[in-house]
Amino acid sequence: MKTKLLIIFTLYFCSNLLATNEHEEQVSNGAASVLEEKTFTWSNPLSKFYYLYTKDKNGSYDIIREVRDPAIIREGDTYYIVYTHYPFTHNLDKDINKPDYGSSPGIRMYSTKDFNTFKFENWLVKSSELPDDCPYKHRFWAPEIHKINNKYYLIFTADNWISPSYCPTGQNGLYSFIGVSDNVTGPYEHITYLPGGACDATLFQDGANTFAIMPKGNQQWIQKIDLSRLEEDIVALTGRTTCILSSQDQSQYPANDCPATIEGPWMIKCGGKYILFSACAYKNLDPMEYWTEAAISDNLLGPYVSYHKIYPGGHISVFTGPDNKNWFSARGEKWGQDGFAELNISPIPFTEESLLEPFALLAGTQSVTYFEESTEIKGNPIDVTMNPIRVDANGNITVLLNDGEIKAALSIYDMTGKKILSKQLVDRYEVCTDNLPKGIYFVQLIHNGKYYTCKISK
Repeated sequence: MKTKLLIIFTLYFCSNLLATNEHEEQVSNGAASVLEEKTFTWSNPLSKFYYLYTKDKNGSYDIIREVRDPAIIREGDTYYIVYTHYPFTHNLDKDINKPDYGSSPGIRMYSTKDFNTFKFENWLVKSSELPDDCPYKHRFWAPEIHKINNKYYLIFTADNWISPSYCPTGQNGLYSFIGVSDNVTGPYEHITYLPGGACDATLFQDGANTFAIMPKGNQQWIQKIDLSRLEEDIVALTGRTTCILSSQDQSQYPANDCPATIEGPWMIKCGGKYILFSACAYKNLDPMEYWTEAAISDNLLGPYVSYHKIYPGGHISVFTGPDNKNWFSARGEKWGQDGFAELNISPIPFTEESLLEPFALLAGTQSVTYFEESTEIKGNPIDVTMNPIRVDANGNITVLLNDGEIKAALSIYDMTGKKILSKQLVDRYEVCTDNLPKGIYFVQLIHNGKYYTCKISK
């Protein structure tokens, strides 16, 4: 139970830290912006998401709903989606009579604001537009986009099926390539081979440094990556490479229940903790099963403690959801289930005790309610005669509401307008401020469309 609570607390803390630090409200002329209640609704699978595949030289096409390795990045109020595009073939399956030798035609980007309607943006990479000797002309597995130092980096796996001599090392393989753009939608230029890279390689920025995380067989490896000369078509792994996760390490995996391969890494940092999600293939099961697993550490290079089988599926990506918390994207993984292989999204779920348990994607219509800062007060005005906020001599807050079931949000700001604390009140009437430094603070409560304010002094 102790080890489970460690990752549970960390993920819960980082979700709330993200929501708290994402926006800073400003006090102007004695008034602060307010929290507006919003609801976001979606339905898994996201069945309105599909794309077309030209299946022969006559131009006939199939409507494809299957996605693999979906990765989402949010910019403002828009979500951008890239994924492994059908057909999901290997170089051994190449067919010169099919478009693009029977491989994926490239990397196609879609966008959405609501996960209900989807817009085709453009091709980030398109096989038919590349010269025959291009080393990244085929395959296009596991594309991802990462924003690092205000630039966007596209990383993906590819090779060339026309001739092995066109591949980076003279033979077909799983090679990593990276391109750069000033805009999330591209164009991505200077697409360059990453020497020593691997299939499913991902990027992670930690302070001033950027790292590549690369699966190799049944291990995850990390190494610093130099992107500073990518616009000169030069990219390199530098410094020491470190294995941070291994199925052969019995301190991380029990000998009788360890995956055969570890793939699809995705790293986040929250609350000072490093959390590595991986796609793990259990080939000892019939049929083989993929599971998402998590490993957590206080240090980037480890040691990591692994947590097994938290989600039944492989190769998730983590993105900032509409409530500014951590969400994930995945393809439906369960055979025979409605929405198998289609695009799905979900918040990383927590119980009422803030515990993260093993979970599965829920099918059907779902919604989350959250509070978002607004510069305008909407709904009813402040009722100054019936302010339910009470403050004791120590600055601790009691909210006097007798609804039976509270649905309210309380925020505390310092006098520069920076949000210090934010809580959604559900059957909790007291807010302790013992940890706040001495000073004067501004308190704002929203409840049933009314807004209440007061100041506290500690």
